[in-house]
Amino acid sequence: MAKESDMTPQQANVLRARFVEYMRLEAIVKVPAEKFMMSVIPANTSVLQTFKKEIKQLYKRGYSEPQIMEFLAANDMKVSAKDLATFLRTIRK
Repeated sequence: MAKESDMTPQQANVLRARFVEYMRLEAIVKVPAEKFMMSVIPANTSVLQTFKKEIKQLYKRGYSEPQIMEFLAANDMKVSAKDLATFLRTIRK
C-alpha cells in the first residue's frame, strides 16, 4: 500500500497508527460536546435566560406575567411567579 501511495512504509505505518487512534477515540465519545450543548442548558444558566428575547418582547407588548408564564408553560418551561417577577425586574433596567 505504501508503494501505491508514494510513501515509505514508515509513513504508511504512522498514518495507520493515527487513524487507529482517531477511530478509538471516536468510539469512546458517544455524544459530541456540540450536540450535548445544543440539548442541555449549563447549570449556572437560568431557564429564563434561554427565553430572554421572547420574554422581553412579550413584556414590551403588554403581556401580563401570568400570560408570559403561560407562554413558558407552552414551551415546557415551569417557573414560579416569583422567579419570573425577579427576572422581569432585571430586564426592565
